[in-house]
Amino acid sequence: MNLLNLFKPEVAALLLMAAVITACQHEPFIPDGWVPPIVPPVDTPSQPLDPCDPDSVYFTNTILPLLNSSCAIPGCHDAGTAEEGVILSSYSQIINTGEIEPGNPSDSEVFKVITEDDPDKIMPPPGSGVPPLTPDQIMDIFTWIQQGALNNGCDGCDTTAVAFSSSVFPLIQTNCTGCHSGPSPQGGLSLTNYAQISASANSGILMNSLNGTGGTVPMPFNQPTLSDCAKRTVQIWIEDGTPNN
Repeated sequence: MNLLNLFKPEVAALLLMAAVITACQHEPFIPDGWVPPIVPPVDTPSQPLDPCDPDSVYFTNTILPLLNSSCAIPGCHDAGTAEEGVILSSYSQIINTGEIEPGNPSDSEVFKVITEDDPDKIMPPPGSGVPPLTPDQIMDIFTWIQQGALNNGCDGCDTTAVAFSSSVFPLIQTNCTGCHSGPSPQGGLSLTNYAQISASANSGILMNSLNGTGGTVPMPFNQPTLSDCAKRTVQIWIEDGTPNN
């Protein structure tokens, strides 16, 4: 007698399936010397920077390029010269050698020297060829220290309404004027007013220098290059015809 006849058809079918599955189970065949492929990890996209708070002053956006342009230059407070042991070309050096007291501008050495009454002590020193910091630039440093002297940054890219006075000139002042001003500007190029900046833009020198193209050295010299947003802002102004607006 067939034993499957002892069970209901449904049960018999299940038993037969289980027997087939059990019979098919076996260890997988692995050839000698086989190495499992390396699967590269999936890159986690970096978190975008927060939008800029108009009431905050950010280190990477404003303070670092300002100090790089006006202070951390050859012969002064770059890493190669380190005048009086002060180096102002990176966050840690600015905090430590610049004797920054977060939250307390009046006790911070950097702020003291840029607001010094004595012409022999004020920075940048008169006659150095580097223009003095503007009241707005001094206030930016004051506010940054007062807000905790953080190593922070933000995504402030807004190219919807590019204008020379509000978009391009502040970029040049912060990043370039320290080297490209005075009686002996670097490379013989002054960038202190609209006429000079527009002339360099129309000749192609400005964008070539910012991009490091056309045989030029990327600017700012020996410092981080301008952000893509900043370069795009200047390029838009140039494409608009370099208006004095």
